[in-house]
Amino acid sequence: MTTRMLRPDKDLRDDDERLKASRSLTQHTDGCGLTRYKLVLDPEGAAIIDAAVAALSAPVKGPEGEPDDRTPARRRADALLAIVGRGCPRRAGHPRATRPVSS
Repeated sequence: MTTRMLRPDKDLRDDDERLKASRSLTQHTDGCGLTRYKLVLDPEGAAIIDAAVAALSAPVKGPEGEPDDRTPARRRADALLAIVGRGCPRRAGHPRATRPVSS
């Protein structure tokens, strides 16, 4: 971080643009039907995703007060799907998440 502070603003802007240009999202569906996504982000993009997912990935108690049995990785995936789902119109045949995510 100290090195960034000593660099001229133009160099920093160029670095930021270079990092943004490296953003990518790829997917691969395996033989079992599971899809793996690989997301590469610059620090700014990662901070946005991290904040949004963290806000929705806390454990949620069930209707009878039972603990959330989802793993942290599953809760983060569910949170990301909830975020994306909010920005997409609901289409017939595409069910909503089965477990509500607190906000």
